[in-house]
Amino acid sequence: MHNALRLITTGTVLTLAIALATEQGIAESTPVSAASSTSPTSPTSPTSPTSIVSPDGPVASPGSPANPSSSASPASPANPATSVGTLIKQAEAQLERGETQTAIATLNQAIAADPSSSLAYTRLGGAYLLSQDYSSAIDQFQRAISSDNQNAGAFIGLGMAYLHLKQAGPAKAALTEAKRLKPSQSADIDALLTRIEQTASAP
Repeated sequence: MHNALRLITTGTVLTLAIALATEQGIAESTPVSAASSTSPTSPTSPTSPTSIVSPDGPVASPGSPANPSSSASPASPANPATSVGTLIKQAEAQLERGETQTAIATLNQAIAADPSSSLAYTRLGGAYLLSQDYSSAIDQFQRAISSDNQNAGAFIGLGMAYLHLKQAGPAKAALTEAKRLKPSQSADIDALLTRIEQTASAP
């Protein structure tokens, strides 16, 4: 039997079906909640009230006079938060297709763009769980928690990774904290805590 857990982070649900430590370590992912692939049109830049932001940069509004100086100015850099969010969604789609290593590379790009993104670290930890690299998963979940100590999903993932490594004490501590932060996940977390107790008491 496999236990399905939801790693819940801001705005997104990633469901991971992961074999428990008492069984063979096989991890699978189920589809992520569908999200719109198109972003709303970016608001007009405060410094250019007559311009419209397009994927290729600002262009003059219909009927507005051309501004020679604006055409020579470099395009404004992309919003880092938007860029990171796009990379995370891209990685989630890659995980759905079973492209785990590609997703790991994409998530590393997201982290390079925003080293403070707890969500990116959480997703990367989940990708390492899927590839059964539990030590790397632990490292990424800990980074996620360092960035946001209210990230219940990271604590759940951390507990799962420790459970696979048969480290019952740290697994129980992480899952207990996740339960405190996310009471709505209590049923799933209690099931894992019960399994930990059973495993620890087994001869």
